[in-house]
Amino acid sequence: VISVLSARRLTPHLVGGIALRSRNGQLDEVNRTGFSIDAGVFAEHLSALDARLGASTFLFSPWAGSRERPSWLLGADARLVGADSARTLRAGYAFQSTQGLSTEHYVFAAARWGPFEARGGPVHTEIFGASNWRARLGITVRRRGYAIGIAREESVNGLERTIHFSLSAVLK
Repeated sequence: VISVLSARRLTPHLVGGIALRSRNGQLDEVNRTGFSIDAGVFAEHLSALDARLGASTFLFSPWAGSRERPSWLLGADARLVGADSARTLRAGYAFQSTQGLSTEHYVFAAARWGPFEARGGPVHTEIFGASNWRARLGITVRRRGYAIGIAREESVNGLERTIHFSLSAVLK
């Protein structure tokens, strides 16, 4: 998946964004490419606990008909300990629903100390009439407008784990 996105602060507490995504995958002899457009909103610095709320779509492709299954995501977290966002411990919950396929619940804790951030917790997934629990863990380093992250997650079907790598930059 390759994403290009733009976000803008709409009010002192609200950010909105849009992402254009291109993805390509192959399974056996079938190779497909798809395009999507996603949108999201993020509210931050809410209440004395510095709560944050977010909602977005993922892989929303209205022109693809029934071949594509978009996801709808909701999340919230709040600060448990820490005087600022650079040194803090937070706890949260995220929900993901993929149209006609699966639902996911993720309860997590996140700790940040300067440029280092770690996040992890249990994930409960319901898919194809079955459900399971697995672990999700990630680490991010932020420096000079860049964020480099790596995450590990057990597989839904109990096969092999998935490793995610991300690189993002803030362009001004």
